[in-house]
Amino acid sequence: SADNTNPTEKVRIDNYGFCRQPYKYHLIVERSGNLSGVDVAGNFGTAFVYNNIALEQKDSGLSSAFNTSNGLFTVPVDGIYFCEASVYAPGVSLSQGWFVVNGSRQTYTDWVQATTSSIVNVNAMIKLTAGNTVGFHPHGGGGQSSVQINATPNHTWMRITFMG
Repeated sequence: SADNTNPTEKVRIDNYGFCRQPYKYHLIVERSGNLSGVDVAGNFGTAFVYNNIALEQKDSGLSSAFNTSNGLFTVPVDGIYFCEASVYAPGVSLSQGWFVVNGSRQTYTDWVQATTSSIVNVNAMIKLTAGNTVGFHPHGGGGQSSVQINATPNHTWMRITFMG
């Protein structure tokens, strides 16, 4: 605090000059079970629903920033976030994926795979404002409007880390 009556450590500088933040937001979410009926051909602004928080490291003063009912992360503070997501759909041809911000396909986050696969993985650094919502959308195209995404901690997950 400004009057030093109740100081709180926010940054630590180590012997090499690297800044370390003792409280940095980090989230890992996954599926608790398979999800059927996922539209990977359309609905470009709809986020895939990860329904289980595997890990959420945050300052104790922050409430949870993830909604397990709609798969959306609500940004707690302005800054740069590193976002990664993956889904696994056996027998499905996934060709790309992107992040959805505030219900729209986020520019510069598309990852297009050279060949289709049953797994799609995307990562991006995104500048976000407190209150923005972030989700992930896998895409397959070609009539795949009702597929099953399998729950597996190795292939169906999303991670979001506040970088600063």
